[in-house]
Amino acid sequence: MSDPTTAETAKTRRLLAAISLMALLLAGLVALQAACGKKSENAAAAPQATAPPAPTPTPDPGEPPSFKETAVAGEGSFSAIKAPFEGDVDEKGRIWILDSANSRVRLFDRN
Repeated sequence: MSDPTTAETAKTRRLLAAISLMALLLAGLVALQAACGKKSENAAAAPQATAPPAPTPTPDPGEPPSFKETAVAGEGSFSAIKAPFEGDVDEKGRIWILDSANSRVRLFDRN
């Protein structure tokens, strides 16, 4: 048979544990409410956000690209090309080179 004081002690410990748990939960809720209250006060005190900057205008896609059919006088034929990544020869014998570093297409003829 069990001792009545042991049963009462166990009951008292469970009751104290439940009260402690409730106190911790209550303290957490109070802290959370205080934190939310501070956020709303800071939001009310903060200046209004300004509008985002306007986007950079892009060139009109309808404009045809400009090409020079010959190299510039005094410039070596391929000297201005920094990062060629593709090239081709058309039916007129001209050389087309895509230059990624300069963001352009270079066109060379036989001259």
